[in-house]
Parts: sequence; C-alpha cells; structure tokens
Amino acid sequence: MGEDNFIPVSFPVAGGKAIFTAAGLFILFITGTFGLELYRRRRERKLKVAAEWRGVTQVLRERKLTAEEKTCVERLVQRHLPKAPYSAVTVRNEFDHCVNAELPFNANDRESDAYAERGVILRDIRMQLRLDRVPQGHRIYSTRDLELNHEIFVSTKADAPVSEWSRMVVASIDEGRLLLVPAPQEHMPKLTTGQELRCRLWREEDARYAFSLKILKQEMNPPGWITLHTDDLKRMQARAHFRIPYEQVSDVGVINAMKEDDFRDVHERVLVTRFRGRFTSLSAGGFALISHQPVPNQVLLRVALGLGSKTEEPLLTHARIVGTHSLSGGRYLVRASYVALKEEERERVAHYVTKRQKYPHGGMEQYEKPKGNG
Repeated sequence: MGEDNFIPVSFPVAGGKAIFTAAGLFILFITGTFGLELYRRRRERKLKVAAEWRGVTQVLRERKLTAEEKTCVERLVQRHLPKAPYSAVTVRNEFDHCVNAELPFNANDRESDAYAERGVILRDIRMQLRLDRVPQGHRIYSTRDLELNHEIFVSTKADAPVSEWSRMVVASIDEGRLLLVPAPQEHMPKLTTGQELRCRLWREEDARYAFSLKILKQEMNPPGWITLHTDDLKRMQARAHFRIPYEQVSDVGVINAMKEDDFRDVHERVLVTRFRGRFTSLSAGGFALISHQPVPNQVLLRVALGLGSKTEEPLLTHARIVGTHSLSGGRYLVRASYVALKEEERERVAHYVTKRQKYPHGGMEQYEKPKGNG
C-alpha cells in the first residue's frame, strides 16, 4: 500500500551555465564586500590624516611660527611623514626622522652654504616646536642632540694622553653644523680645516660618548671651529660603579678644600655653610644631588646618608665635586665622588646599592643595570 501511494520527486539538474552564474555572483559579492571595506578604511585614513593636518595647523599657530617656517614645516612633513603629520610636529623622534631624511649626515652637499641655511631654519623650527632637548638620562643618537654649553674634550689623536686633550664647549648649534669654542681659561687648540677631531663627552645621568667630527672651517667671532654633525656615536661605559635612583632630602655641609689635599683631616674641618639638597642617585663611588643654589667645584661636601636603615646610624661621608650642570628653574645638578671613605664604609654603601638593584622596591623585580660607566 505504501508503495502505491509513493510519488517520486526529482530535482532539477544544474547546468554549466547556472553553476557559472552562481559562482560569478558569489565572487562578485565577495569582491564587493572587500571593496567596500577597503573604501571604508581608506576613507577613515583620509579623514584621520585630514584631522591631523588640522592639528598641525593649530600647533604651528600656537607656537607662533612665521609664514616661511610654516611653509617649511608643511613641505618637510609632506615629503617625509605625510601619513602621520601630527606626530611629526609633536614627537621628538618623529621630527628627528624628518630632519635626518631632509639633511642626511652623509649628504654630498653638506659642506655647502645651502645645506647650512636649511640647518639653521630647521633648528629654529625645532626650538619653536619645543623639540630641542633630549630628556635627562636618555641616550643621544647624534651630535644634533647636544645642547649649548655642553663640554666636549677634543684631540687629533684617539690615543693621546689626557694632557693633550682640549676642553671645548658648544657655542652654537643647528641641524647642519656645530660651533666649538675653547672652554673658559682654556687655550685655542692648534687645528686646521679638514682635520678630523677625536671627541669625548659626558652626559649627566646617561653615559660617556666617543665620536669623530670633521672641521669645516675656523670661526673668528667667537674664536672657534665649525664642524659637521655625525650620528656615529659610540656609547661607552660611563661609571665604575653601578648606580641606583636614590631619594633623600637633607642638609649638605660645605667645607674648604686644600689645593693639594690628601683629605686626612676632613672629619675635623669646620663647616663653612650648609644648603638643602635632594639626592637623585647613589653608587659605591659617589652620588648626585640637586641644589637650588650654585656650588663651587673647589669645596668638599659633608652629608649623612641614611641608606634606608632604621637601626643603623646614618653614614657620614665626604665628597669632592666632580661636575655641576645647570638645570631649568634655577636648579643645579651636582655630581660628587667620595673621599676619605673607609673600606668598610664603602662596602656598606655597595651592599645597599646591590640590594636595591636586586629588590628595588622590596619585591623580586630585577632592577635594570645602567648602561653607563657608573
């Protein structure tokens, strides 16, 4: 009975034309979807870039750039960072990218006046945009990152004895060239145009650098030497002891130092004056602190280091000043090296530094060893 009531059902057999049409419609759908998504993304990117250019215009207006400087910035960014214009005028590294592409360190025309003129204009723009200073403690990548009055020791021979190195300072700097003049009370070194200078410098809270500069010409006012920039900087170890950040605010005593001092009686010497100082770093070789008044290099400092201990007496130390550096806001960074420190006292400081390196906040995080000499 079931077999008599069964009605066979047959489905149409798709021909080649129908299959081809269906496949074509599917491909068309996928292509259309992809195309719409691509169009949407491109439109979003265009809108984003347009918004960034409006931001660039606002930044240039707020920084009060001249019409000529605005045109220079716009052309610079269009050539070298057109898809991220806002970061080019607000982020130092991005602006560096544009400048380095515009004025390559190995450019064939870098000795020309046109190259120098572009360097002056770009430096003025950098300063107007407030992108002219590398944060303290950050490494530098070229001599364009230097600041005015930075000390540089120069010699014509890399293996010259210390007595043959001349102390010079940066008197002028732009994106194309550098002017070095003798430091105060230093004599003008005997140099010639085209000569290669071996240079060394120290950056506070960073490291020591070694590099070479080519002398372009002599400058008469002020007397000095104009050199080309370089990005071939060798970052050397800068400290003999590991250093840690160290926070302590305390009175710092000042005592007189002798011209030929053996530091034997520093503990008995009478204080001349005191000043308030805030420590920023500490090592087994010395410390750095910030003062709101200038401190002469010819004196010794007397200070008690707490070293984070509540059970031990503060460690009374004496130190000679090895360098000072003026900071913004009328502050001064003072670097000092211990004198007349007993071995067991130095061991106490070293033990504290090592402990803080391993457990900087009492936890198990490994403190990063500084990439510098000391």
